[in-house]
Amino acid sequence: MQLKKFRLITLFLLIFSVFNVFAYKSIDVAFTHDFHSHIEPFKYRLNDSDANATVVGGITRISSLIHDLRSNYPNMLLVDAGDFSMGTLYQSLFETDASELTLLSYLRYDATTFGNHEFDFGDDSITNMYNTLIKKRGDEYKVPLVKIANADYTKSSLNSLNLDDYVVVDKGGVRVAIFALMGLDAQRYTPETDLEFLPMIKSADAMVKRIKSEVNPDLIVCLSHTGTSENKKESEDELLAANVDGIDLIISGHTHTSLKEPLVVNNTVIASAGSYGVYLGTLRLEKDDNDDSWKLVTYKLHPITTALREDEALKPMIREWKEKINNTYLNAFNVKSDDVIMRSPINFASEKDTWNYKVKETNLSNFLVDSLLYMYNNNTKEDKAQIAVLPVGLIRRTFYKGDITVNDIFSINSLGNGPDGRAGYPVCTLYIKGNEVVSAVEVAVSLSKYMSSANLQFSGLRFKANKNRMILNKVYDVEIFEDGVWNKVDKDKYYKVVTDLYSLRMIGTVSSLSKGLIKLTPCDKDKNPIINFDNSIVYLENGAEMKAWAAPIYLAKTFSKGSGDIPLINERFYAPDGRRDIHSNIRPSELFVSWNMFSVILLVLIIVVIVIVVVIIILIVKIKKKIRRRRERKRLKKANELIEDKRKR
Repeated sequence: MQLKKFRLITLFLLIFSVFNVFAYKSIDVAFTHDFHSHIEPFKYRLNDSDANATVVGGITRISSLIHDLRSNYPNMLLVDAGDFSMGTLYQSLFETDASELTLLSYLRYDATTFGNHEFDFGDDSITNMYNTLIKKRGDEYKVPLVKIANADYTKSSLNSLNLDDYVVVDKGGVRVAIFALMGLDAQRYTPETDLEFLPMIKSADAMVKRIKSEVNPDLIVCLSHTGTSENKKESEDELLAANVDGIDLIISGHTHTSLKEPLVVNNTVIASAGSYGVYLGTLRLEKDDNDDSWKLVTYKLHPITTALREDEALKPMIREWKEKINNTYLNAFNVKSDDVIMRSPINFASEKDTWNYKVKETNLSNFLVDSLLYMYNNNTKEDKAQIAVLPVGLIRRTFYKGDITVNDIFSINSLGNGPDGRAGYPVCTLYIKGNEVVSAVEVAVSLSKYMSSANLQFSGLRFKANKNRMILNKVYDVEIFEDGVWNKVDKDKYYKVVTDLYSLRMIGTVSSLSKGLIKLTPCDKDKNPIINFDNSIVYLENGAEMKAWAAPIYLAKTFSKGSGDIPLINERFYAPDGRRDIHSNIRPSELFVSWNMFSVILLVLIIVVIVIVVVIIILIVKIKKKIRRRRERKRLKKANELIEDKRKR
């Protein structure tokens, strides 16, 4: 009997030791990023090949999916990588209701962080928003807003919030440390913040080492508002993973990338789930005690479609917010969010095609910038503008076939606010000389590859450019539409331009990107340089700021009406009209005309370099000849000496 008990105990110990040797930990993770205030469902094409858009997204369906996932994975980690705000009319409640963070709190997100667009309203607005969340939620769960590790908060009002440098959560025995970063490209689009950004990779490495020394977690997650790119040299999160050891998982935001398969670099998993809440990403990581790193087991992007049920408990809160938007924001425009403004017989070009610097122009960008010029020229008593300018980086969505509502229109050009504190960048006017008009066009052609804010779209202007000309001098023909005819730009004449406040603020960045070679000096009507851009803002007769997003509402009034008395978009916007003639050839008539000072200087430098190289080559040839002659003379002298020596013998 004793022997039998001994055998049983021995067997138990063996089994225990086997399980201990092969013991493993696992964790399930759900993630979002670049939600951009898309609280309600909207029309979208999940695939570029889809003929028509379908209804996707919406927080009520995301909530139901998260609830179902938690039923199966009760210890699931749920995180967001920033840009949770700025993209729909709900951003107008950013400070007063903290609608986006309230929803993340309701869904019990374990952490989120700042994207660059959280700073569109400035640091004080974020401070007010987070304090609103704290007050509104009271004793209920409040989602942690994690600091950006590569930023100095000393000079920012955000410092008063005492946010965590990182947070630690326990998920079924797996201790997870979460920190956050913002990439270089995202930093370029934060003109309103007082944060001072630090080198990302150095900051990330220091944070990982600090986390390991202070809490030694099982898993380190980075909420990175940085992004990836097909160009590996520009894929910031891949570079981050390659250069910093110890990050197990990067949730990669900012570039709106939908990674159907995750990237794995230096044992770091990089995951992205697109934007606007079109997908909810999930993955599972496992690690046994013999492994140095976590292994990816499953990965999926769940489309948020009408096949998912809705969380009915959220609807009263959303209805209350919607009513508040209509009564406190849209009342100034005499519209409501669900009002149908116009109808489109076609799907317009996607916002992604419009962002692409390789695409010459799209009907979407032409429609929006033409709307801007029309709205200004027909709703003010000031002198009419000749040109309108809109950077494609402000275009966030597109028009799809069918009815187009106020909410659809706002969501296309939704970013920022003005001195009035109300959502949407205000319209501004300025005067610039003709030579600087040409420079602005040059920015659009030469620099848009490097920065989307440099990809400018124009109304009242057309141009020709040759890709084979020198950089910063690719444009050779610019014309302005005046008094019903196209005229060549007069480089000494001042032209009135209508644009938005964001574009004015980014002028310094564009100058920096061109290394100071392209300079734009916006002037007022008296031709004095504009020092305070707020002084260039346009106001309506009721005293409200003219908002750039509302321009299509005004243009729609000029369209012929169809069924239901709804305006139909004019057919002239069905396709691009060729105002951006960008091509490639080597005709001298194009390559050697309209050179600017930069090209002249560059050509002179090239000629000087060529002359120097030629002179050096000539000198080298001469020196070699002299050396050969000396050697030949020495050889002959030696030969003569030998002959003379033999003769004497």
